[in-house]
Amino acid sequence: MLFMRVSPGLEHFQPHWNNADRLGDGGQFMTVQSSGKAGSDAAGQRPQAGRGLSLPGNQDARAIKDLRLGIGVIGAFLPIMLIAWNWIAGDKTIVPTSMSGSYYTSARNLFVGSLCALGVFLILYRHTILQNLCTWCAGAFALLVAFAPTAPAPPATEPQWVNYLHHAAAGALILTLGVFCFVLERGDAAGAASLNPAEPARYSAQPQVPRWRRTLYFTCGGLVLLSGAFALYTGVWPTSWSTGWSSLYLFEAVAVFAFGIAWITAAAVRAITIQQRVVADLVRQRGSEDPATRTAWARLAALYGSAGHTPQAMAALDRITDPGPAPTPDSATLS
Repeated sequence: MLFMRVSPGLEHFQPHWNNADRLGDGGQFMTVQSSGKAGSDAAGQRPQAGRGLSLPGNQDARAIKDLRLGIGVIGAFLPIMLIAWNWIAGDKTIVPTSMSGSYYTSARNLFVGSLCALGVFLILYRHTILQNLCTWCAGAFALLVAFAPTAPAPPATEPQWVNYLHHAAAGALILTLGVFCFVLERGDAAGAASLNPAEPARYSAQPQVPRWRRTLYFTCGGLVLLSGAFALYTGVWPTSWSTGWSSLYLFEAVAVFAFGIAWITAAAVRAITIQQRVVADLVRQRGSEDPATRTAWARLAALYGSAGHTPQAMAALDRITDPGPAPTPDSATLS
């Protein structure tokens, strides 16, 4: 196996856990020390206090792909699954007036459970700064929608503030998920095309997302926001064309389905490409000597090795002992 051999310069490396070196996601990273010059320099360069909040998450690339797929599947299939569940259960209401109305049908547990899973997946997701902000907010909103149900049909009642909270959280959730589709457009591949382990000084953050994927993200984002606007309009100002059928459910379903497709598409991005973006961002923001950057390089080397790219894997490992010249800082690392 590739990583059974020791790369030159790694013979004297001794890992230990350092609780002071953390990223914004609260994780611990393995500090790599060496008896050589690189290890001595790294030991003398401590990350500045307070910088963790401005950093991208250093989550494993495979975990990012799995979370994206799970979130996407829930979004894409939830609207039809709610209807199918009511039909199989023989509920008198097959298609409720809104997706939130599923709370008062046979699909209640499916609806609440899916929203809880969606919320947890979104909160656990870590990648780039803007993506982290969007997903954390969206996850919190999803949990609020799940635990603050919409108003039931008369004569049943609930506290009015619960109904207001539900609708505010639902609107904020759709808005955030729509915005996230446009954040995805800036892409995992930003900087990946110029990320050459042998030339760290040439790292850049120029968008390298394929045109078809950018078009799909824009389309999905537009559908989410447009459908959300129609759902808001029909819910607040019902008109003749929107009454008498489940128009609100349709618009909500289109919005949820569109964001699900965007996430499934994002899940198809190669793990190597995702990890390349993590490395490029960390190099620009924390420098090549930082322990978190070294950990990211090691993860990238492992992905290269598992894909059979031995030269790239060994070059990535060499960056741990010989970081090379620092890249020119840039500001395009928030996406």
